[in-house]
Amino acid sequence: MTWATVLAYAAQVAILAAAGSVLPRLLRLRDAPTLLRYHQLLLLACLLLPVLQPWSHRLVIVTSNVRVGRPTAEFRGFPVFPTFHANDAVLPVLAAGVALRLLWLGIGLWGLRRYRTQSRPLEPLPETVITAQQMTRTCAEVRLCSELPGPVTFGWRRPLVLFPARFLDLPVSSQLGVVCHELIHVRRHDWAFGLMEECISALLWFHPAVWWLNAQIRLSRERTVDESVVAVTAARERYIDALLALSEGTADLRFASAQPFLTRSHLVQRIESLMTWKDGPMSPARLASQCSVLAVALTATAWIAVLTFPLAGSPQVKEDAPNVRMETQSALLHRSRLEYPLAARRLTQRETVTLELNLAQDGSVEDGQVVSGPADVGTAALRSVLDWHFVAGSSKARVSIEYTPSGFLQASLPPATNATIGFDLSNVPEPLMSVVRDRLLRFQGQPASTEVRQEVERDLGSVDKHFTVLWRVDPEMKLYTASPSLGASPPPSFRAPEGISLAAYPNTPGVARLRVGGDLQATKRTHYEVPVYPALAKQARIQGVVRLNVLIDKTGRVSHLELVSGHPLLVPSAIDSVKEWTYSTTLLNGNPAEVVTVVDVNFTLSE
Repeated sequence: MTWATVLAYAAQVAILAAAGSVLPRLLRLRDAPTLLRYHQLLLLACLLLPVLQPWSHRLVIVTSNVRVGRPTAEFRGFPVFPTFHANDAVLPVLAAGVALRLLWLGIGLWGLRRYRTQSRPLEPLPETVITAQQMTRTCAEVRLCSELPGPVTFGWRRPLVLFPARFLDLPVSSQLGVVCHELIHVRRHDWAFGLMEECISALLWFHPAVWWLNAQIRLSRERTVDESVVAVTAARERYIDALLALSEGTADLRFASAQPFLTRSHLVQRIESLMTWKDGPMSPARLASQCSVLAVALTATAWIAVLTFPLAGSPQVKEDAPNVRMETQSALLHRSRLEYPLAARRLTQRETVTLELNLAQDGSVEDGQVVSGPADVGTAALRSVLDWHFVAGSSKARVSIEYTPSGFLQASLPPATNATIGFDLSNVPEPLMSVVRDRLLRFQGQPASTEVRQEVERDLGSVDKHFTVLWRVDPEMKLYTASPSLGASPPPSFRAPEGISLAAYPNTPGVARLRVGGDLQATKRTHYEVPVYPALAKQARIQGVVRLNVLIDKTGRVSHLELVSGHPLLVPSAIDSVKEWTYSTTLLNGNPAEVVTVVDVNFTLSE
């Protein structure tokens, strides 16, 4: 394995992970269980990429040393010291990284064992724990550990839930949500899955995209469990309060062998997901269509990545000549590589070419002739042996060369022997079609050698430097098909989500209604309640505008609100503020009227 192979594989994983991060957003896929399975399969695909693709193997030609007659005396020269190449360090470096990651994971497991020994049983079990076991239909050993700042779940055959000492100080409603959360982790065997994911991450420790995938898996798993807790307890607000209450002391576990209840990096996203989550399963038809699009898009992306950055395996070493037999006592001192002509690759059976060589006084070959064998193959063989050098003293030499249909050059034209070139111009733009067709016409049906293929690409580049050529090979038809195209296809268009309309305004009998612009109505505001910037939004550095459609009754008070857009962490504060605003009465023909207007509430962080 070489560093070039590692970099090619890293590029493939980066392309696959980049596409995997963008596609769910384009498809607006927010279902947490589906995202969890999606990210797990994406991580597995990154691991199996080297197995699922063909590797290219460079053909290395090695000149055979043919020795005939009495061997020369052994030469004892200077000692040869081993040389070091950068590629020799590939496997040791990768293995060292895997070993360190697994060692870190082992230290984490040892730390969990220490927490277990320092904990004490939670006896008698609080009513909230018993209720949570009944609601989740799951049981696990429950203990208290004073050194833990937050709840932790681990173990497969004997699952254990550790709570911090301050767990008993939480409100009963918060205790119930926390216990249900941990027991659902136990029921889903999340610790075992998390451990397997960490082992995969240890194997791919060198790639940041794998770190990101692992983080997304943990976030999707926690979101899935959060939604299950809310579905079981039917207490969304109290469960969010439990998340906020435990955010002051999240479990600082410097290992990933346990399931912590809360991590600061995921707190905001989990709360945002809970606030926007709607109970009930996603439409099966929509889910199936989204998964189908994801599968097709990721398969196409992986295929492009493999073609763009192919993996190169260890070179295939081949002898440079067919079987050579010397029929004289003339000792051969040096021989060059034998040519394996196209005619020899077309043979249907073994053929032997016999050559009669005339030697000069110094042993070099002056000339020769083909005694027996196919004429076209013999001519090529004779051209090769004219550079050979024999021991001085002989005037003639007789050489027999055996050619087989499966010669080494057959393996150097993968995978179709004697393939010819064809073209697929479906991706060529219409204005360039005639020029490209004229340029490529002379290559149609020619042998698909490396030189001819490079010439095809050079001719296309002279038409437009942005042309890329994708070569497809059909071994059965023995055809190399060139598919030129200009650059990459544009990404699918992305349309921003539309505003959310919650409900229609109720009609007030006998009262007229006007629609007034937000800027104009703002001048008639008589009381303004300053919105409170949510602490959690400040901590997460979230800012933006919350837009509301507002119905003002005939007395000037806000009677109804509709959310148009805004961040979920900012919306409650904006609504609480706007509903306290008052306006001067708007008259229509001398009578008070209702007003529909738009209100923008700005949240901006101070520098």
